[in-house]
Amino acid sequence: MATAHVLEQNGPEAVTMASIARNADLPTPTVYHYFADRAAVFFALAERTIQAVDDALMQELQHLDPGAPDWPKLIRGLYQGYRQAEGYRRILPQLKATAGLESLMQESNTRTARVLEMVLVQMGLPAERVRRLGLMVAELVQQMLDQALCLNDEQEAQAWIDELVEMLSALSEYYFRQYTGSGSTQVQAVIRYVRSGLKDGAEAVPGSGRTV
Repeated sequence: MATAHVLEQNGPEAVTMASIARNADLPTPTVYHYFADRAAVFFALAERTIQAVDDALMQELQHLDPGAPDWPKLIRGLYQGYRQAEGYRRILPQLKATAGLESLMQESNTRTARVLEMVLVQMGLPAERVRRLGLMVAELVQQMLDQALCLNDEQEAQAWIDELVEMLSALSEYYFRQYTGSGSTQVQAVIRYVRSGLKDGAEAVPGSGRTV
């Protein structure tokens, strides 16, 4: 999108419908045919970026090991996906104040939560807790990412991402312990056992005192 390049170089103040048309090598009336105003153009840019990052997230989450989630890789990958999307960071503060973006972000969080539920359910949590936790984690991740992306100081932004990684790692460990009675190492053994396809009650997981 030609608008993204203008945004990245000069900021949202420099973007007008005429500049959008000029950079896209189109007549200005043609741009108005597709977009009512520049806010609509910004929204389209945000929608495209969020969808692309969501798609990448879905791929990562589908291969996430509940016994040892690689939160650093996942969260830093998300951050870089948004940060490297041309123009997105420059309009994020303006978009966050736009009513239309709220529904867009909620749709993104819902999609993320559904995939997170696939991971959480393997931890043995009750269905209602899985649903709530999936949505809570998805919203937390999005809010913290937005906070980091709005910062001009990259070192401080990375500090926010580091804190988010630490928080998610601690939460994972807590719920693994709560529902398995052990730490991450034992959880991995439980998950490997479940994934082996043995029937319920076949035998106890070695060293756990539990029957899966």
